[in-house]
Order: sequence, then C-alpha cells, then structure tokens
Amino acid sequence: MSYDQYRHKEILDRMGAITISGVELGDVEIDNSGVESRLDTVNNNLGTIEISVDAVNSSVGTVNTSVGTVNTNLGTLNTSVGTVNTSVGGVNTSIGTVNTNLGTLNTSVGSVNTSVGTSNTHLSSVSNKLTTANATLSGVATNSTLSSVNTTLTSSVYGKYEGTVRTSDITISGTFPTPLPASPLANRRDYIVMNISSHTIYVGGSTVTASNGIPVVSGTVFSAPLGGATLYGISPATNITTAGVRVMEIS
Repeated sequence: MSYDQYRHKEILDRMGAITISGVELGDVEIDNSGVESRLDTVNNNLGTIEISVDAVNSSVGTVNTSVGTVNTNLGTLNTSVGTVNTSVGGVNTSIGTVNTNLGTLNTSVGSVNTSVGTSNTHLSSVSNKLTTANATLSGVATNSTLSSVNTTLTSSVYGKYEGTVRTSDITISGTFPTPLPASPLANRRDYIVMNISSHTIYVGGSTVTASNGIPVVSGTVFSAPLGGATLYGISPATNITTAGVRVMEIS
C-alpha cells in the first residue's frame, strides 16, 4: 500500500466512526477529491523540501571543502610567516655584524685622526722652524757679498796650493807610535791620512795611546792643517800587529 492509499484509508476509517443524529457516516458517500488534491500538494511540497535539503547538504559539503582549503592555505601561510621570521632573524644578525664592523671602523678612523693630529702638530713645529730659518737666512749676505768672499778665498787660500803633492804608504807597528810620515813635506800646508786597514787606528802626538788618541775607523780619513808638525799613529787591535795607512801632503 502506498503512502497516499494509506492516508486515504486512515481518513475513511476515522470518518466511518463519526455518527450524525444516529446516522453512520460510513454509510454516507463522501467526496474526498479535495482532500486527495491537498495531499498531492503536500507530497509535492515534501519532494521539493527533500530536493532543497539535498541542495543544502551539497552546499554544506562545498562549504566544508572550502573551509578545508582555507585551513590548508592558513597552514601554508603560517609556514611562510615562519620562513619570513627566520629570514628577518638572519637579516638582524647581519645588521648586528655590520654595526660591529662600523664600530671597529669608527675606532680605526679615530686612531687615524689622532695620528693625523699628531702629524699636523709636528708639521706645524717644522713650519715654525722653517719660518725661523727663513728669517735667519734673510740676514745672510747677498750674492754680491758672497761673490766677493769667493774671490778673496780664491786668491788667499786656493792660491796657496800651488806647490807639491806627496803621497806615502805607511805601516803602523802595533802600539808603538809610528810617524806619519817621519819627514814632513817642506812648506806643507795641508795633510790627509786614510786608514786602509780593517780595524781602527789612533793618531796623535809622539805619546799617542788608545786612551788619548783620535780614532780613525777603517776606510775613513783624518785631515788637519799640521804645517811642519809630525803626526803619529798606533794600531792597538788584539792579535793584529800592523795597520796600513795612506798619507797625502800638500805644500
């Protein structure tokens, strides 16, 4: 039996149980077409409601799917935010390193500035000394005066060296004073002695010693306007008994 047939039977059964003034309605023929029409309408509406419920269920499923997608996207977003935070941390570390390097650079620049300041102070001192030297030089004789002095020197000094030049090779014997040379050049005006040995000798008078003599280092010269005086030399080096010298005399 269908649902419609069931409902129709139920209505007839109920109507059959009703009596009007002793008359059983079951014996009365009732036109129930209007009721059946309304039942059809209800059934149609129920079908529409069922379709609507299915549509709602489908929409809810779609919403659930969309919510799942949103949750997935939120998870991805959270991961990206974590990555960004990590990158920002790395940037902050790099910035800290840069700041540290800038601090070191500033310290170095400060040291340079201090050194430059010291150099400027020294340069200022040098400049002051140069100024003083220039002021002193400004008081020196003019070129014409120097030319006059040069002429005088040429005639009075250089003119004296028109005599004889004599050179001698002499060997100094240990600590015994050796004359350099034994017989001075006649009218001697100038005198030069050069130490050609490998050690220091000492020159002076006839009693010269390492304590009172003038040291002449190997390869250097000693010069003096001795005139006719005799110069003596000794060689006090340990384990070395002689020393060679060269003497130049100018009359």
